[in-house]
Formats: sequence, structure tokens, C-alpha cells
Amino acid sequence: MSTAEKTAEAAPPSLMAKLKIPLLILGIVVVEFVVVYLFFPSSQPPAPQPEKEAAKELPPEPVKEPEEEPVADASKADKEVDLGEFSVSAHQAASNVTYRVDFHLYGTIPADKDEEYTKLMETKGKRVREQVLVTVRSSELADLTDAGLGLIKRRILATTNKILGKPLMQSVVFTDFRFNEQ
Repeated sequence: MSTAEKTAEAAPPSLMAKLKIPLLILGIVVVEFVVVYLFFPSSQPPAPQPEKEAAKELPPEPVKEPEEEPVADASKADKEVDLGEFSVSAHQAASNVTYRVDFHLYGTIPADKDEEYTKLMETKGKRVREQVLVTVRSSELADLTDAGLGLIKRRILATTNKILGKPLMQSVVFTDFRFNEQ
């Protein structure tokens, strides 16, 4: 071997050779940051716009109360319909509790759909009544003791409209609701 070859082998690697790997890693990290910045939304709220800032400085306009217009057309009003009185007794084997629920159920329908509703209830009223009973019997104790009875109302509303074939029933209302555990 010649002396030039020996010095080339023994010479320490140049600065560029030492920095190749760290520069490659730094380049990859920078590319990742750019991709994340461009393609993923920021979690910070957007900067306020000058128009919105100017609007904040103005005193608020007085809010006008909407005037209640009397219902000119009776077809736009809702009509309350009687769905009947119910008395349900059920036993829950899991908790070994028997309960009794008594209530009167009303529904609301659009007043202009009264004739259609009456015809449908003549043919499907017994099925509606049966589904109300099934819904109450299958309810959990927590649902029956809920102050607003929200889940039970939604279930009755959904099954009633399904039986009627149209979303005629807009809401259901419980009155004289009594729940007794035995």
C-alpha cells in the first residue's frame, strides 16, 4: 500500500459524511411537519376577523319581541287526542319486583289531519293500545321513575307513528301518572 492510501484510510471522515444521517432525519421530520400543517385542521380557534371585531364594539341593538299572531287558520294548530286510560302490571324477574303503572295518555296531531287520524285509529287503534302496553311493560324501572318519562314517550311516539303508517302523532303526554312497586 502506498502512503497516500494509508492516509486516506486513516483520515477522519469529513464533516459532510458525519452529518449525512442527522440531516436525512431532519429532512424527514420537516416534511412530516409540513404535511401535518397543510392537511390537518388546527385545534385552535380561528383568528378574529376585523369585521367581527368592529361589530363587537358597536352597542347591541335592542331585541324586539316577536309579536304573537293569532292562528288565522285552524289547520295550523295542534289538536289533542285521547289515547285512553291504561293500567299496567308487570313483574321483573331480574330484580324480583312487581310494579303497577296507571296513567292517562294523550297525543297531539295537526288539526288538519284529524279526519285522517280518526279513520286510521278506527282500524288500527287496538294495535296502538297494545303497543303502548308492551312499551310500558318492557321499560326499565329507571325509565318509569324518570320525571319527564322521555324515553317512554319517544318509544310510544315512534311505535304509534309506525303503526299508523304516517308521522301523524307529534307528541304524547302522560297525565295522572302513578307508579307503584309491590
